[in-house]
Parts: sequence; C-alpha cells; structure tokens
Amino acid sequence: MLNQRKITIATIFYLILLFLNVIYFFIYFSLLNLPFNLLQLFFIVISTASYFLLLSFLRHPLWQAVCYGVAFMLYISSLANFAYYQVFRAFIDFSLNQAGQLGSGGMINQLKDFYFLVPAKLYWFSAIIFLSVLFNSVLYLKFSSREVEKFLFNFSWWTVVSKKGPRSARQILVLVMLFCAVNLMAFGASSYLYNNPRETWWDLKNQFSDLGFLGYFYTQVYAKSGDEEKVAADCSYFEQTKADYAMMADLGGGAGESLTLPAYDSPPNILVIQLESAGSWAIENNPSPMPYLRELMNNNVSFENFQANSCETVNAEFSSLCSFWPNSYEPVGYSHQKNDYNCLPRILKQDYGYESYYFHSDTPEFWNRDVLIPKWGFENTFFTPYFRQKQDDASVFSQSIEVLADSPKPFFGYMISFTSHSPHNQELIDYQAEKNNLQIAPFKGKLDPWLIENSELSEKEIRLYFGFLRSVDDALKITFDKLEQKKLLKNTIVIIYNDHRYYSFKEDEQLAAFKAYNRSPMVIVFPHGRRQKISAPVSHLDIAPTILNLIEGENYQPPENFLGASLFSTDRPAQILNKCLGQIYFVNDNLIIAGSAKADRYQILDSKKELRGIEKDRWLDLISELVKDSDQAIYNNELVVED
Repeated sequence: MLNQRKITIATIFYLILLFLNVIYFFIYFSLLNLPFNLLQLFFIVISTASYFLLLSFLRHPLWQAVCYGVAFMLYISSLANFAYYQVFRAFIDFSLNQAGQLGSGGMINQLKDFYFLVPAKLYWFSAIIFLSVLFNSVLYLKFSSREVEKFLFNFSWWTVVSKKGPRSARQILVLVMLFCAVNLMAFGASSYLYNNPRETWWDLKNQFSDLGFLGYFYTQVYAKSGDEEKVAADCSYFEQTKADYAMMADLGGGAGESLTLPAYDSPPNILVIQLESAGSWAIENNPSPMPYLRELMNNNVSFENFQANSCETVNAEFSSLCSFWPNSYEPVGYSHQKNDYNCLPRILKQDYGYESYYFHSDTPEFWNRDVLIPKWGFENTFFTPYFRQKQDDASVFSQSIEVLADSPKPFFGYMISFTSHSPHNQELIDYQAEKNNLQIAPFKGKLDPWLIENSELSEKEIRLYFGFLRSVDDALKITFDKLEQKKLLKNTIVIIYNDHRYYSFKEDEQLAAFKAYNRSPMVIVFPHGRRQKISAPVSHLDIAPTILNLIEGENYQPPENFLGASLFSTDRPAQILNKCLGQIYFVNDNLIIAGSAKADRYQILDSKKELRGIEKDRWLDLISELVKDSDQAIYNNELVVED
C-alpha cells in the first residue's frame, strides 16, 4: 500500500510543515479581523514547498542554518507587518530602498515603536510555531538520512529530495527545476492578480484579505521586478501632474476661502512648529487635552479642514517645505534622497537673505534626514546629540528659541515635536519621567461618548494618549512665553500644524470615521493679532507657498515646482490628495474619493451632488492619472524646474 501511494518521508514532513503554517496564518488573520481563504492557502502551500526544497538542496550544516534563518525571518517579518498594519492599515512594501534602510536602523527603530500593538499571545504562538518548524526540519533531515528508506519506499522524485549525503549534479538540477516550477506557479498567479486586480481592491483591506501576507509578498516582488523607476516621456510628468491637478480644480468648481495679505515694513521671522500625531478629534474633545492650542485656534487664524498629504512625519516635512507629494508607496527618505530639490529654505536663503534652522530630538540618520535636510536648503541643523534622543518638547522648543533669538538675520525656524510620538503607554511615561523629568498623567476629564464607542482605542488608551498631548500643549505655552521673553513675538509669524493622522475609528459610520481620522489642527499666529476660521480644505502642500507669499508680498510669483497654492490666493483650489503606503484619498468641498495605488482602483465615498456615470468615471480616471503622473515625476527627479 505504501509503495502504491508513493508516500515518502518527505511528503509526511512537508505536510506537517504545511499544517503548522496554515494554523499560524489562520490565527494571524483572525487577530487582524481579516478572513482566511483559499487564495491565502495557495500561497502558503507554495511558500512551504519553497522552504522545504531549499532545505533539501544541500546537506551541509551551514546551508541548513541559512534555511532556518529564512524561516525565522518569515515569522519576524509577519510580526512586524502585524504591528505595521495596526498603525497604517497596510503591510510593509517590499523594496530595495526599505531593505537598505534596515541596515541603518531606520525601519527597525520605527517598528520597535509599534511592538506593543502585537498581542502577547501572538508572540508566544509565533515562537511555538517557529520552534515546531525548526524541530520538524531537523527531524526530517535525521529521518531522511536513515537506511530504512531503501526498503520502505520505491524510488520516486520525492526520494531525490530526501536522499542522504552530497547531491549529485543531476539531483541538484532536479531540485532547482522543482523549486523554479513551484515559484513559477506563485509568480504566475501574482502576475494575473497584479494585472487583473479585483474591483474591491480600491480598499487595501480587501486586497490584503484576499492575498494574505505571503500572497502580498509574492505580488510585490513581481511588481518590483517589472517596474522601471525612470520612464521616458514626450512631455514632463511634472507638467502633466500640474495639468491633472488644475483640471481637477476646474472640475471641482470654486476656489477656497482666502486670507487678506498683511504688509510688513521688514521681513518677518517665520517659525513653524510641526506637531506629532495630534488629531483634531482629540483636540476638539470637551474639555480639550490641549487647551492652549485650542485657545490659539479660537483667537487666531485657524483651519477647520486641514489634512496631511501622507501618513509619515518626514513626508509631512517634504510636502510642507517642497510643496509636492511623496510617492505613493514609501517615505521620501527611502526612495528619493538622491533627488534634486528647490524647497522653501533654499529659496528664502537665496532670494531673501533668511537664515534657516531645523530642530529635532532624534538622530539625523533616521529617515535619512542627514541627507535630505541640507538638500532642502537648511543651513543650521540641530539633532541628537545636540538634543538628547526623545528629549521632551518643552525643553527642545525652549532651547530652540534661545538659538533663534541669536540669529543675525531674519530666521526661518522649523521645530519638530516628539513627545507625543507613539507608543502612548506606561512604559514611555516611565521613560519620560526618568530621562526628561517629565511627568505625564492620564487625562482625567470627560471623554466624548462617540470617541469611546467608535475609536480603535480603549478608554484607558485614549486617556493615555490625551496625557501625552497635554504635555505637548504645555510645551506650546512655554514656547510662546519664551518668544515673548525674547521679544520675538512682535515680528514673528508662528505656524502650527500636525504631521499626519493617527489612530483610526470603526467603519460603522464610514464618513464620520473618515473625517475624524483625517482632520488635523492648523493655526497661524500673526504678530499683531488676527482672527478668522477657514473651512475649505487645506493641506501641507499649501504651507510653503503661503510662507513665500508672506515674504514676497503682493509681488508673489509661485515657483514652478510648487504644486500647492498660497492661502492668500483668491483662486486657490480647495482640494487635498493624500498618499499613504499605497492608500490614496482625495477631498474637495464636494466629494471624497478613496482607493489603492497598488491596485489602481478607486471609489467615490461621498458626493454632495449626484454624479452621472460619465462624470464618475472622469473623476476616477483623473485620480488615477494624477497619482501615476506625480509618482513618476518624483521618480524621474523632475521637481527642479529649469527657468
């Protein structure tokens, strides 16, 4: 019977490995609240077969150790992706840029910040599964080397896999052919899925649900192998991007509210404070965890519908300073550190004699800022070790004002908040108390019942998050007190805004959840006081043009490489495009569109007027073209426009 069915030791042990992986990923996706399906099973079968063939390729201990390392990295990367998905609703993109960043510690440091989002039971379960895979692999190699094989089984292709001793050239060739055949099946399926994405994949959650972790990996490897970063074209992709964006503004109708341009006898100082993970939904709680910022917003020029252009801090800096979008898939520090730039700090220095300063209590290598920040035009940079790593905002901002007060020229200062960076847990509270002598206490005030009911956070976690925001709020008050003390308020314009969205909401009320998730605070404090609320959409792209307009006055001419518009412009298009790790959304006064750059699928989530089929298709085509053209423009290094 055994001879007839050709059951071999290899088959038995392969099925054990397959069973372990199926159980692991079934639990894995259950914890992510994503379904498990046959397509995921297909890629698990393929991946397990690939590992098993690699393990059987050579009988050298060093090769076997490499195979065990591959298995270890699979489970480690699955845990990293679990945490990543909890924050960004996306898996980590496979790319050589990000792989290179692992060596400098950037991505590892980022993922370390999110370790607490992986349930402890999954850590234990993954360890048990890995040890079981390791034990099964070692046991298989031991069993397959025994002479008992000769009388238990007839010869078959499988006995080649389990043969004892060094491999002959023929046996190695057979294993290579089997390995290639198995992976050709995987990449064939990936090719089909990549080129024929499902309509439901406008929502990345659906794509991940269908493909699974391993299927997504195969699809990304296929996509990267076929991509060419630089694409030749008859016309500039940058110019096409501008045309796309202008067409969408015309189609959207109407211009956003504008501000009256103030006049200054001498160039004013400009101070930008970029907050970390401060959502409008938190600040608008009554009572607010940031009462000082809320007071600033009530008594100065504030923007009720300010939204980011990405979901990562360095991308917020790029869009704010260079008035363009990052690419759709990864941080600008990974993919475009070698690009040429013509950004606000450089323009202010060359054309108006400003001195520029950048302050951040993190290492300059993180996100490759040590390369990017000088390219953007900053002359004076203050990172760790000038500041302690993760030094509290209050002391960082206070020290920064001391530096700015001694500037020999009008200054452009850019201060990055860090205190409210994740994780918002007791461990970081203890860290702040020990390292910075900063006491952070959970928020004690009343919470909006809607937040408790709809946030992805528990009430305890919301209170911890609000406690960190309160410390940032205290730092803002100290900053303005310091500006007053140094007599800088009378000639300094202060612009405060958030970097990116953080913490999501349940999708039962899709539009309410979307708006709560994406809106962020922004306020401009003018030296002699001014009060106005702007309700039209505003984004990071509009920051640099607005600042340059303030400096140039009525003679302002937007640089050719700026996509955003000055908030003093009467024909400013009130629209926002956000690119976040393959997820895309577009907002104007009349509609909301969301989709996936990975699948090139988009969906209208909301529209104030009924769109006919042709109008709907036109909008979705325009979004697709804008995303592709703007991605290609930055890949082609077209952001410096020659006069």
